[in-house]
Amino acid sequence: IRKARVMIQNFLITALYGVYGDLVMFSLIEYRTLVFGWNLSLLSFLISIVLFVAMFFSFFYQIKILVNYQKIKRQEEENENSKLLENFMKTHEGSQVFFKEFKDYSLAPQFFPIFLSGRDLLFSLILATMFEYPLAQTVLITIMSFLMIAYLLIKRPFSSSFEAAQQLFFEVIGLVVNFCVFMNAILDTGKYIAIQFRTNIGKLIIVSNMIFNFVTASFMLFFVAQA
Repeated sequence: IRKARVMIQNFLITALYGVYGDLVMFSLIEYRTLVFGWNLSLLSFLISIVLFVAMFFSFFYQIKILVNYQKIKRQEEENENSKLLENFMKTHEGSQVFFKEFKDYSLAPQFFPIFLSGRDLLFSLILATMFEYPLAQTVLITIMSFLMIAYLLIKRPFSSSFEAAQQLFFEVIGLVVNFCVFMNAILDTGKYIAIQFRTNIGKLIIVSNMIFNFVTASFMLFFVAQA
């Protein structure tokens, strides 16, 4: 029962973090045309408020856990025979998704889930509010891709080299697609036709999508075989 609870709790935390970006984007779209009344629009508004509260609470809870983790880790280093960190990890095993797979030499690598969620939130915010300025959208999104790759290469947050390679692959594919969309936005802004160039960009996006799906399936097979 304990193991099942731990697995379910960590899965729910991961799933909740995965919807934050969509929550922001759809909520902003909803708020632009909000009509108060006893209808589905009001229900959607109330659900978005509840999810926003859950989102901010989860971020606060995660930061609190990681700060305490670092504090206890320093205390344990001062007392060599202490088992404070081991007890802390056992107590918070239902939230181990926050720290188990990441290096713990500082908060920087352990904050990877926060940085990833923050990037998704900004991405959705840009899509929902700057749709009239596609070039600015693509510039900001491409910059975020570069920053995330730089973070992965400099901080190396993952304990597992395989996990690090997997995340870096996803980010590189995302960067290629974002850059292609950026190039299209430049052509649209300058009102250039450039049919052949646009065709090549489209083919590159399609190939990137095929590579992404194939490699993702390979990663999944590896995890299944490993399990």
